[in-house]
Order: sequence, then C-alpha cells, then structure tokens
Amino acid sequence: MCRKILLLDLDGVILGMTGYHKRNINDLSDALFILEKWQKSSGEIIITTNRSPSEMQPIAYLLNIKEGYWITENGGSFYNVAVGSVIVSKHWIQYADEYVPNLRQYLKGKVEFHPSNSLIRTMIITPTSTEINQYASEKIMPLMTGYKHSELFELRVSKIVSIEPKKLSKETCFEEFITLNRLDFEKDAFFFIADSVRDIGIARKLSNANSQIGAVGNSSYEFATYVRGIQNGICAPASTSHHASLVYLLRCFINNPRAYARGFD
Repeated sequence: MCRKILLLDLDGVILGMTGYHKRNINDLSDALFILEKWQKSSGEIIITTNRSPSEMQPIAYLLNIKEGYWITENGGSFYNVAVGSVIVSKHWIQYADEYVPNLRQYLKGKVEFHPSNSLIRTMIITPTSTEINQYASEKIMPLMTGYKHSELFELRVSKIVSIEPKKLSKETCFEEFITLNRLDFEKDAFFFIADSVRDIGIARKLSNANSQIGAVGNSSYEFATYVRGIQNGICAPASTSHHASLVYLLRCFINNPRAYARGFD
C-alpha cells in the first residue's frame, strides 16, 4: 500500500519568530484546513526541523498528529510524537553524552542559554542592546577559541546564535529517520516543503524516491534555485510566504496529474 508522506520544515514554512515573521490569520486558517484535509485523505505529516524536541508537543497538538518520529535539532535527534520522548541520532551520541555538556559547562556564567536548548544544539540569547552578528563575532567567537574541543563545533548565526557539531545536518540521520518511520522508498510517495539552503540535503536524499519538492515563496535564494532546477520541483510565487505558500504548494501537489499517475491518488 502506498503511503502519502508530507515532510514539512517548520521555520519559514508554518512557523516563524517574533520580530522576523508576520502572521496572517486567514492564511493560517487556510493552511490548517488543507492540512486536515490531507490527513483525512490518508495523508501523513512528518516534521523535519532545526528546532528542539522540547518545542514539538504543541506543534503535534496544533496539527493533530499522534505518532511518528520527527527530525529535530537539524538531525541531531528525533522526537517520538506518540510518547513525547527523545532519541539521539547515533551519529551524535558522544556529543550528547560528553562534548555538549562539557561545552555548556565551559560557557556557564559567560553567556545566557536559550530555554529551548536540548541535547545537541546550544542556542544562546543575544542581549537586546547588541546586534546578533556583532555579538557572535565579538563575544562568542573569542570564547570558542579558548575552548579545548572547539574543533568539534561551529558557530551558526541566523535568527539566533547556535553552537553546533560540525557537519550536523538532517541528511546525516536520514537512514535512521526512514527506519524509525518505516518508510519505503519503493512504494511510498513523498512531498517535501522547505525554505532553507540547509534543506537541500534532504531534497537530494529524496531524489531517488517517488517525490516532489516544494519551495515556499520566502525561501532562501539557494533553496529556491535548487528547486527550480530539478524536474520534481515546485516553487510557490514569491508574492506568497509561509502559510499562503504552504496552501499553494499543497494544492499544486494534490492536483498535479503527474503526481496522481505516480501513485499519489
């Protein structure tokens, strides 16, 4: 039996951060309606995100999802929706057990940790009086230079400052993800919606499957360019973003004759 799997990134697709993203209540209602319609037609939803497992329970409730293993911490861990537990990816067990606790002990008292920190990514709050890139370069980088395991980590700056293991990515845990969710590349149909250059790896992993890749209108230039360049890619109009893009892409996906022919009906 063919399973219909919708893989969703969160930030920039159905979630945002205060100060960066605006919410349109009508677009949100439309998005929740079409996601529910998808589920009622036996479609499944699985999340792949940079966010921590501790943030997942309200999202599962919002989307009315009761089971599945979600990629969290950009591939560092999995969230088990059914019981609310966390599994560390086998690639990062030593980090969770040793290196990350050691890093946080080193940084304790020197920085303010974000409350959603979990097992792999160490997120740091930027003082409101300081610009985020300036804080990262003038405060965090010098601290990391003096840390004995600094070669194992890298500093990432986007909407928040994050210290992560080098090579941390969603594709490093992809085989575990497939196994945990009992997905079948030979039979199942996938539709992946995302927005970031960091999502290209997952898109490539899906290239040999029965899949389509969607880029929201507010995608990064790199991700949108990648999706435009592949046969199974769909880009939402740049005039749409977040929930409006999600609705647009799902309608394209559901109504795509080629998709139906390949088993999406």
